[in-house]
Amino acid sequence: MKNRTSKYAFCFAAAIALVLGGGMQLRAADKKADTVYHNGTIYTVTEDFRKPSQLNTPNTVEVVATLNGKIVFVGSESEAKAQGFLNASNVNKIVDLKGKTMLPGFVDGHGHFPGQGELDLFQANLNSPPIGTMTSIKDYIPVLAALAAQTEEGKAVTGKGFDDTLVTEKSYPTKEDLDEASTKHPIVIVHTSDHINAGNSLAFKLAGFKRSDIGEDGVYVRDGKPYIGVRTVKKADGWDFTGVCAETEAMGLLNAATQNNSPDITDKSVRSVARASQVYTAAGVTTADLGGAVLAMPTEYGTVGFALNQIQVALQRGVLEPRVVVHPFAYMAYGPAEIGKINRMALGWKGDDYSDPGDSPAKGSDITSLSLKGVSAQMGGKAPEGLPANRFFMGAWKIIYDGSNQGYTGYFKTPGYYDPEYGGYEKGYNGMPNATTFSKEVLEKTIDIYHAANQSVEVHTNGSWAAEDYVTALEKAVAAHPEITDTRDCAIHGQMMERQHIERLVGDYSKLDATKDMYTELSGTAVDPALRAALQDGELMKKQNLVNSYFVNHAFYWGDRHMEIFMGPGRAKNMNPCGWSAAYDLPFSVHNDTTVTPISPLRSMQDAITRISSPTPLGKGGTLISGEGKDLDAVAMYPETKDGPQRAFWNYDQRVNVLQALHAITIVPAYQNHMEDKIGSIAPDKFADFTILDQDPFKIDPATIASMRVTTTIVGDKPVYGVLPDSETFAMQIAPSYDQPNGTSVLSFNGTSIDNATADKDYAPLPKGSKRLGTFAFTAETTAGKSAVFQMNFLGNGATVGELSLHKLYANKTAPYAYGKPSADELPTASGMWWVADIKAPTKALAPADVLEMDHTYMAFFIIADNDATFDIEPADGVIKDPVSLATTGPLPNNGNSGSSNDDGGSSSGCTVGSTPSYDLLVLFLGMSAVAAIRVLRRRNEQ
Repeated sequence: MKNRTSKYAFCFAAAIALVLGGGMQLRAADKKADTVYHNGTIYTVTEDFRKPSQLNTPNTVEVVATLNGKIVFVGSESEAKAQGFLNASNVNKIVDLKGKTMLPGFVDGHGHFPGQGELDLFQANLNSPPIGTMTSIKDYIPVLAALAAQTEEGKAVTGKGFDDTLVTEKSYPTKEDLDEASTKHPIVIVHTSDHINAGNSLAFKLAGFKRSDIGEDGVYVRDGKPYIGVRTVKKADGWDFTGVCAETEAMGLLNAATQNNSPDITDKSVRSVARASQVYTAAGVTTADLGGAVLAMPTEYGTVGFALNQIQVALQRGVLEPRVVVHPFAYMAYGPAEIGKINRMALGWKGDDYSDPGDSPAKGSDITSLSLKGVSAQMGGKAPEGLPANRFFMGAWKIIYDGSNQGYTGYFKTPGYYDPEYGGYEKGYNGMPNATTFSKEVLEKTIDIYHAANQSVEVHTNGSWAAEDYVTALEKAVAAHPEITDTRDCAIHGQMMERQHIERLVGDYSKLDATKDMYTELSGTAVDPALRAALQDGELMKKQNLVNSYFVNHAFYWGDRHMEIFMGPGRAKNMNPCGWSAAYDLPFSVHNDTTVTPISPLRSMQDAITRISSPTPLGKGGTLISGEGKDLDAVAMYPETKDGPQRAFWNYDQRVNVLQALHAITIVPAYQNHMEDKIGSIAPDKFADFTILDQDPFKIDPATIASMRVTTTIVGDKPVYGVLPDSETFAMQIAPSYDQPNGTSVLSFNGTSIDNATADKDYAPLPKGSKRLGTFAFTAETTAGKSAVFQMNFLGNGATVGELSLHKLYANKTAPYAYGKPSADELPTASGMWWVADIKAPTKALAPADVLEMDHTYMAFFIIADNDATFDIEPADGVIKDPVSLATTGPLPNNGNSGSSNDDGGSSSGCTVGSTPSYDLLVLFLGMSAVAAIRVLRRRNEQ
């Protein structure tokens, strides 16, 4: 009772302030905060991330306040009250977290944004369990055939995620296999590793492959250049293509068959960004990673802008939600052009070889509105006008050195792959000649170019020999330029980083000589005293503040196969060595490498803590992929190859604790991108980027962390996914759909959520028995005379889809939308139709009888034609305007609040100053009472 009384007193005081102040909305000059978050568990992640070995106890606070998209207060409730942050007259919104857990927004350590969007909308998903459903090559055919049936004849059909180790055939699909899906469309599909692709016969024909160009040794040659990655097979009538190509150059030849694909590349890119934004923010990601960008490409038509401009256009159209870090390719031979040099040119490097950085952007700098050099505006070189700041950032330069361990193109040290015969290779196979895309000498020269310019590189190294070459190249560059410090160069994936590599990266040479017999193919400071001296016995390496980013999900997705096929137990137990990094205080991040595995920082966090393998169609699962114990020098005996002799391997527990894993998805990836002053922890002056979870990762079984529900994702203090814990509405994030009719573009969109009280007051009530999930008013500029599709997210409520309804709102009536998803051909003329899809499967409409899982996120799509007499209330051509409300006759969602207190303590659903006036009557009553009280007091004073 005391709390309720104090709440009413609090609202009464607020009402008096409003009356005396003369209005509902606080002026910007008067307010202390836009939003105050309290009444939950708030982990700030402000511990010393440079000392991961000492991370045990997390820092927490009780209150966080924001203003203009940044954090302005972090502290205790008593401090917040003393400074006025919990006084509703000083702030616009007070959010009751209702006991949920708030963290810094998750930062993607490495990935390929927005590739997930392209996969979900335009490609066939060929993944096997636990990601997808494919268990045989035969399963690929109907999925590809269905996509072909929806694609114009002659246009490309693409797919992604096939895995030879998880299908019953235990092999790659041949071109003849893919011909079964279509002979009228070129088909090109990509391996789960992203380092192998396969095509049908038409794709090989359109890409210019000729059997006559295969030499007597089976090597394919084009224009005098051998392409060993193009797989061939000897048949009765001579050599032929299998349909498979491995690694960048060979894959690039086959990809030429997809260049005639539709829709328009800009439209396709924007739609991919829109979908990827939704998937990433649903996973709690507030900063995504574009790991490997082609900024410009010379063509016969001129120099064309690519990644940066396409994301800028998506931001201009309002479909990008997370921030993005862009990593330009540092070196990649692509036809006649060397992409690293072209990227440097586009960013303003100077000199004949573009080796002088000039005034090009530094790592971590804001490049949202950057216009490319030497690229015409028509080709995407000029940034659109009016973009907001701090949305795209310059990351390290990306180098892909070796390939994929599960694709047999990782570069392994002796004795090579554990069971090479499984993949059709001879004993001793180490991944070469397909493993590296260029020589060790080119790697060293490339790293030296960027290090000399005080710019960072992130180098893709999967195999142990690739890691050896990377560390040695880095050591040589640091020794050659001792004045350069704090580069934070990063090994991406680092799956087979050896302990001695980590020792060398932190400049600790104390055990290198004593332990050299544990390794093979050593180089650099491992064997060169002169190089150690040039590096001042490791001091110069320490000053670089180097980072590793581990693809730790391999323990879950491929753990058993690494143990039994690729690495063997001795090396697999030490792969992705987070434990060594923590022990040697080498900061590390973890990542999903999306689209290789789905974006899920929580999955990476769990895998770093538990390292337990998943069951698969061909694997047992439940295996601990780690050594045991914390004795750095302990060893265990395992065979070094299948059925081979045993030898000693380090036996160290590579698992880390919850706080170390949390750092690896927040502050450390921010640090590796020179952005720790902006994101990655909850501290004053940083961006107000937060992730709110239903549960506390420090208080649950670590084996369940990946399944925790992300309640809300917030970027710049704007909820971009989910609803706040104390919200009274359960529909959110209305936007133009990424599923538009051909010829329709939505160029401008402005949507506003309307609270239930205002919707009831300003519009007609809903049909009897209906409860609002959410109401929106929106305006969109679209192609004149065309239909446009819009979408919103909403929480499931345990009822059926048929119990939902969508309504157009007028001042005194409503008009219902008709349920059902039209075909692509019907889409342009299906105004007034709507349908629902699971957020995980956006292209498949649910049936009315399907049950909506409680608090799971779904999507409602609806169609409005420009100037539709019923659904478009704006008569102007090319403008669509429509208040809309989603309702249910079933129960309301819980939003994870079952059993929680109804007293919100001044939350955004309670007495909140500056919100849409959902409590107009209460405020008016209190305000009138306050005025009456003031008049009485004045009369008494006058007497």
